[in-house]
Amino acid sequence: MVNIENILVAADLSPHSSSVINRGFVLAKTQPKSRLTIFHATGTIFHATGIDALNVLRDFLGEKQDSVKNKILQDAHDQLAALVAAVPANQDGITVELKVDQGFASAAVPRAVENSAIDLVVLGAHGSGFIQRVLLGSTASRLLRKSTCPVLVVKREAYRSYQRVLIAVDFSPCSEKVLRFAHAIAPHADFVLCHVCDVPFHEKMEYAGVSEDLILHYQVEARKRAMQQLRELAHTAGLAVSDYSIAILYGDASRTILDHEEKYGFDLVVMGKHGSHMTEELLLGSVTKRVLASSQADMLVVVDHRYPELLVEKD
Repeated sequence: MVNIENILVAADLSPHSSSVINRGFVLAKTQPKSRLTIFHATGTIFHATGIDALNVLRDFLGEKQDSVKNKILQDAHDQLAALVAAVPANQDGITVELKVDQGFASAAVPRAVENSAIDLVVLGAHGSGFIQRVLLGSTASRLLRKSTCPVLVVKREAYRSYQRVLIAVDFSPCSEKVLRFAHAIAPHADFVLCHVCDVPFHEKMEYAGVSEDLILHYQVEARKRAMQQLRELAHTAGLAVSDYSIAILYGDASRTILDHEEKYGFDLVVMGKHGSHMTEELLLGSVTKRVLASSQADMLVVVDHRYPELLVEKD
């Protein structure tokens, strides 16, 4: 069972922040099916001002330094409060704590996740502030590479719960948690469990004279195995047969996932943090990075903390 009790919404005070904050409220209100833990979240709306940069001006500000800092912090807090009060999904019954940190977001957000019992981080993919600059940079990169906490990147207006969810499954150790977490944040959505089959050395096999019939037979067998594995995985994760459909695809993983997302209009794409080949740069180096950068849908990246050996990556 997945417990999502604390959501950290990283807001940069840009116009897109309203969608990010609203998504946090929509998630907090969502009730899952009875076989999963009830989705009851405490939302932390978090903003980092980068006020530490004022330290370089201490010689010019002198005694005014503290008052200037306090004014900036209060202004940021007031802007956050106004944003929270204005979002459509803000309703009574959801506990909200506003936090303003004076550090830079690239360090402050991961520190807040580490120091608190955060179950999910929600941040935006657009905006004039730090999120736009570091979506694939320091803040998001550090969260996605180092944290055991799932990260939801919001790209669209958040006016309702997720309706169509594409879950990319690679059968790595965290695949079960990927399914469970997706179901926890979108319990009433239509799920498509997608696996991209890769026929090893296809071109080399053709070059070596292997017949097309034999290659086709290999593809058919690979598809059958993937179908069976997906059904078994869905059953283990607690999904009913009526909860999902299956798509077995062929081709380059990232391009195939993106094409499928665009063709069928998914509003959320879910992927695991690591692939099945631990020696490859699979996190922010290949499939996940390209899908995250190019997807038009929101994207949830899930990691399983039970496999700490999968979390060790170089900066």
